[in-house]
Amino acid sequence: MPWFVALSLLLTGCSAHQHQKLLDTYLFDSAQGRVSEALVGDALRGQIKALEVLKNLGWSQSGQARYFGLEVTEHSIMQFCLDVSDIRFTHSSGSEVELNRIQEKLLMTAHTVGHGSTLRISSLREVGKC
Repeated sequence: MPWFVALSLLLTGCSAHQHQKLLDTYLFDSAQGRVSEALVGDALRGQIKALEVLKNLGWSQSGQARYFGLEVTEHSIMQFCLDVSDIRFTHSSGSEVELNRIQEKLLMTAHTVGHGSTLRISSLREVGKC
């Protein structure tokens, strides 16, 4: 049965890599101000709403969030710390928006659906601080 253990480790590694790639895609798309193909369901609706709010306020975003400490459960739930300290918002006038951030490192949980190239984030929630 050693081959089963090796196969399990290989598949777990691939799964973690797919989840990392999924998060990377989502964060890159968000930094670009576009709807991410990495999202579906509640996560997609939330991103669309956030982009509409930015547009209505006349704000633009610079910088990109980063994550660390990614853990993936056997049920395709990701938990990670999201560092938003590099994100800035600017008014259409060019002045920076003053933010009173209580936390810059947020503990997040993301539920995923699908597998392989169809893996997507279906919900994304802040669940605490890192």
